[in-house]
Amino acid sequence: MSPETMNMLKIRNKAWKKFEIYRSIGNYNAYKKIRNKVNRMIRVDQKNYRKKTIGSFKDKFYAVYGYMRRTQTVKVQVLQLENADGTMTESDKGRR
Repeated sequence: MSPETMNMLKIRNKAWKKFEIYRSIGNYNAYKKIRNKVNRMIRVDQKNYRKKTIGSFKDKFYAVYGYMRRTQTVKVQVLQLENADGTMTESDKGRR
């Protein structure tokens, strides 16, 4: 994360604390503007990090697999809760 983003995070946190102490619409609007700016900066930093990481794959082909492992997510399977006759299941055995 860039130093500018880190500084804006600190400013955002101070603005939130100020809003918590003095709850007013003006303080909230100030916090909201800073929060939105910080979120944009974080997204830009993430995009730059991804570009830099993907660009390094040209030199290190094995880094592709590490990147894929880090970004891969596991889908959680939701089991059916009702039986065919309308009763609720007792356990998750045989419900796949």
